[in-house]
Amino acid sequence: MGLTQWKVDVDGEKRIVQLQHKGKKGTVQVDGDPVMEWKIPRLESSHHLTRIGSRLLGIHLYEDLREAAGWRYDCSLDGLSVVTQNSVWIRESTPYNGGYRRWDIDLCGQRIQIGMRHKVMTGSILLELNRDPVTNLTMDIRSDEGDAFLPMCGHRVGIHIRETEDFSFRYDCSVDGRSVTTGQMIAPARLLANEGGFAWMGKVDETSHLFRFEHRPFRSRATLWVDGKEAGSTGPFWEDRKESWYSFRWSGHHVMVQVREMRDFEYEYLLVLDGRSLITGESVQPPEITEPEITEVEAESTHDAWDLELTDGPHRVEVDGTFTQRIRVDGVEVAKTSLWDLGDSWHPFAIGKHSCAVLFQPGTFTHRAHLFVDGTNAATGEDMLPLKVIPAGGRPKWWMFRTPQGVRRVELHHQWWWLGGVCQIRVDGEPVLKKRRWNPEATFHFYVDGLSCQMQIEYDPADNQYDYHLWVDGNRIETGKVVPAEQEEKSPQPPAAPSWRKRLRSAVGIYLFGVAALYVLHSLARWLGWAEPRELLWYFTLPLISVFTYLLHGSKAEKWVYAVMIIAVAGFGIYFWITD
Repeated sequence: MGLTQWKVDVDGEKRIVQLQHKGKKGTVQVDGDPVMEWKIPRLESSHHLTRIGSRLLGIHLYEDLREAAGWRYDCSLDGLSVVTQNSVWIRESTPYNGGYRRWDIDLCGQRIQIGMRHKVMTGSILLELNRDPVTNLTMDIRSDEGDAFLPMCGHRVGIHIRETEDFSFRYDCSVDGRSVTTGQMIAPARLLANEGGFAWMGKVDETSHLFRFEHRPFRSRATLWVDGKEAGSTGPFWEDRKESWYSFRWSGHHVMVQVREMRDFEYEYLLVLDGRSLITGESVQPPEITEPEITEVEAESTHDAWDLELTDGPHRVEVDGTFTQRIRVDGVEVAKTSLWDLGDSWHPFAIGKHSCAVLFQPGTFTHRAHLFVDGTNAATGEDMLPLKVIPAGGRPKWWMFRTPQGVRRVELHHQWWWLGGVCQIRVDGEPVLKKRRWNPEATFHFYVDGLSCQMQIEYDPADNQYDYHLWVDGNRIETGKVVPAEQEEKSPQPPAAPSWRKRLRSAVGIYLFGVAALYVLHSLARWLGWAEPRELLWYFTLPLISVFTYLLHGSKAEKWVYAVMIIAVAGFGIYFWITD
């Protein structure tokens, strides 16, 4: 790998420009920060231009067999080599097969860094502002060019992508339509689709400020950043099918952002400051609402937060995160869950002697979080006891109910594998029973505050589903109600053994499956030349092992039956393959 660096003078400051090059790929860093990354379509001489400060930086790679590495490198500022002081003026950069480019521009007395990363395989373009991501852009599959623009201090800053004849791309940045590298006007092209996020720069109280709106459409959440500092994070206070509004408080000002979905997952944004557009100054009237949700964040933003007054003092519960939701109590993480697991999922925890839980309820591309303390909704005060929560997948099942001694939570950790499983029952987080079992159906007995409890697990082989029931002092616990035993259609009884007719029918099916499987495996072995032909009786004899096992143990050992059958078939297959 070629590694070369130069020391250059940019606006009176000494900067270190470093080039790493290997084959068709290369990276340029200035003072350790990447400003250009590329992959060119052919292994040949190439030129790469960008703007650093007020200077035009050029990196030039020449094929030269006289050099030990086969390459000669040069660096130029404003078209003059920093090594030879000769002119190496290049009009435009070599086309890329995707990569990264960053330009420096000066606006309103500030230096702004505009960056973009293009992934050719997916067609996505990540737009950056001062090294922070602004939005993901996509190019129309029918188009070979695209533009994106940001309004900044009365100017229009744009990035431009143009495809060349050999299916590579040229990248450029412009201010008011004029390229910052060539100084030429750039012909407009089709706008790139915005998948979420935007940025503005304007004067507020005679001072220029940079606003960055981080939008997550699938979760209906948004975060506002001002001059690199987070100003607030919230959901929409008004929402329609194709339009939503977000509201924030920042430095004594009321900031609102209008989001409009132009096409599927393509958005446009308008920033309104104290009732007027930041860019045009025109008055903008938001939709009428009763109580707009306005959030102000001083130190740490959260997506959802509750302030509680409990018996042991005040507490704050927060739920935040992007793809992983983290539940914190007084800043300490007590639980977390993946966004993809959300869907009426409950996450219990304790605060002192209080049983708490956060419920995530999914919506259309979003979710809502609710906090429950001792079975009561912390926001509405609604009593939710008793509760029965059976989440999907392998997450614990749990019930919450009241006893004379207080609120109790019973959890069932049910892990079932192909050949068996483990059941563990906990009361308020403390394990009271743990058993390994081989039957998909089971009944367990334990006590809570002196009350007799019974946990029943029922298995439906037709749907391959489990049903879970908890009885406390003879009453079944369900969400919102307690069902007395006398109202049950039937009291919980052990499942009846299947009839001989059903067992015989199942045994015949297993036997025929074993014959067919053995015939297919042996035919494949013969075709590969691994085995010799066998008599027809051989195919009908081996699967009898599985049938005898099934008849002896019944349907309770169905998984063992398949295991024995597979082991027997594999064992005899290996034996005859070796003996042949």
